Amino acid sequence: MHHQRSLFASDFEFAGGQTGLCRSGQHTGWFGRWFISSYIEPSPQSKHIRAPKKIVPGARVEPSVLDRFLRSNQAARELVRHARDYDVNLLRFRNPFIPVLRFTVGTGLEIVSRRERRHLLQAERAKRSSGFPG
Repeated sequence: MHHQRSLFASDFEFAGGQTGLCRSGQHTGWFGRWFISSYIEPSPQSKHIRAPKKIVPGARVEPSVLDRFLRSNQAARELVRHARDYDVNLLRFRNPFIPVLRFTVGTGLEIVSRRERRHLLQAERAKRSSGFPG
């Protein structure tokens, strides 16, 4: 999770340095909405694909995962605060996992938020599983 947000954050910071200072609401276009509902949003209709090699989780979870998770969430909140001064509907970035795709920064922030929800649901399922320690 942390590595994934780090990849997006570096692209957002680059985009945030461009012109386009403006405050407006975030709007996701039709392709972004389709991408989120098809690949990001946790639902029975979501397509299941293998994670890119850059973000495949390890077989073993290290105890430091919670600290890294909390730090990366803080960085994501700071990024959102920084983005509020820009028109996130105009600024675009290259998807770090599928380089041929370009999204607006607003759509990217929506993707990160929805992925986070998906990861939390996965963690809840793992915690309820019979093999979970504790």
